[in-house]
Amino acid sequence: MWILLNDYYILGRVISLVVSDHSKVRTERNLYTVQEHPGMTRYTSNIKDVMVDNLEGFFAGWINPLTPEQHYCHLKACAYFVAALDSSKVVGFVSAISDGIGCAFIPLIEVLPKYQRQGIGTELMRQMLDKLKCMNAIDLMCDENVKGF
Repeated sequence: MWILLNDYYILGRVISLVVSDHSKVRTERNLYTVQEHPGMTRYTSNIKDVMVDNLEGFFAGWINPLTPEQHYCHLKACAYFVAALDSSKVVGFVSAISDGIGCAFIPLIEVLPKYQRQGIGTELMRQMLDKLKCMNAIDLMCDENVKGF
């Protein structure tokens, strides 16, 4: 079950917040960029920068968590994705599904617990919204317990 809560103004864009009562997985595509961020974290949209072995620790607490191999396939199939890297380890990511014309949906954003509260999630969203700036409608989905983030 999906519930449209409200439209929110996030990082200069209107985002429709949709909350689920359970975790779902969607598939998508990608676009290529690498951006450095102050400190050790760098950001990439190039699947060549992401290795299956560096995708450990995500989807904790999910009933049916993705394996690192499934996670890699998800990122590879995305319309867009941005990954945060500490060295070569993926420490956060955001993905989007899009028709490539006017609509996009952000089903997944996650930062590993050790890397939370450092602005990585904010930067991931900033970069994703930059990629989606030509879209007229962007929907974001989250579980009820994380809607404050």
